Amino acid sequence: MRYAPEAPEAVLSEPVSAIWDKLQSWGATALEMLPNLGVALVIVVLSVMLSKAVARWACRGLKRTDLSPQLRELITSVTRLALIVLGLVLALNALALDKAVATALAGVGVVGLALGFAFQDIAANFMAGVIMSVKQPFAVGDTIATNSFVGTVEHVGLRATSLRKFTGELVLIPNRKIFAESLTNNSEAQFRRIDVPVGVSYADDLDLAEQTAMDAVSTLDDCASEKPVQVFFQGFGGSSIDLEVRFWVPYGADPGSYLRGKSEAIKAIKKAFDEAGLSIPFPIRTLDFGIEGGQTLQDEVKAALDGHNERPRERAS
Repeated sequence: MRYAPEAPEAVLSEPVSAIWDKLQSWGATALEMLPNLGVALVIVVLSVMLSKAVARWACRGLKRTDLSPQLRELITSVTRLALIVLGLVLALNALALDKAVATALAGVGVVGLALGFAFQDIAANFMAGVIMSVKQPFAVGDTIATNSFVGTVEHVGLRATSLRKFTGELVLIPNRKIFAESLTNNSEAQFRRIDVPVGVSYADDLDLAEQTAMDAVSTLDDCASEKPVQVFFQGFGGSSIDLEVRFWVPYGADPGSYLRGKSEAIKAIKKAFDEAGLSIPFPIRTLDFGIEGGQTLQDEVKAALDGHNERPRERAS
């Protein structure tokens, strides 16, 4: 008995028929889903339009608050994105794709966890920026000192803060470093104290030196009249009696008043001391040549010469 091979048409007819039946099933399902598809499209369009309108309303309302521009922008963006995502979820539900929605949300959670570990520094900077936007420890235009940098804040972002140093360079500091390190906001101070150390000779009158320094500083334009000028003697230095002149300058509106005030104070004290006959001594060293102390070089030379002159007389006798 011989085997009779089937015709090629018979071999291909079954797969083609299966594919055709599947396509017909999909077409029928698509026709049945046309109303739901139309509803889903309407939901997506309405969610996008609603998100834009709500974002505009939120922006107008937030401008009346004390929130920073960065935080207002963040709240507006999050609100808009949340409405769009809600619209997409409702559209998928209208298409009876609940399982697909659950699978997508689970996938987003896994991807978000992986990205969180991969970009933890970026996430830390972002969270620090959000917290600083809420707390507002400083604002644009303030003079701050942080992370060994001192300058004026030019921009506060959600990832980094731009700081313009007094020497002109622009420094971008990650927000997490500002949040974790100590921060000094000099602009928050209405007044700032300036300390000027100076020395006066041991031979001068200390009361006169104190009054002269106080009068010299009190006449400065930057010296705040609301705060008293103080002079404190610090101790006995190697060449002089050391004192410190303390006075205050208005600082909040004019950060340059600190350096300018200190410079003017040094010049005024030097001029006033010269006019009063007070001396600011150079470094002085006193050399003691005696074992018990109090022996000067002149005494040692005289003793040596006297001993040298007496020796020939003893030989002659």
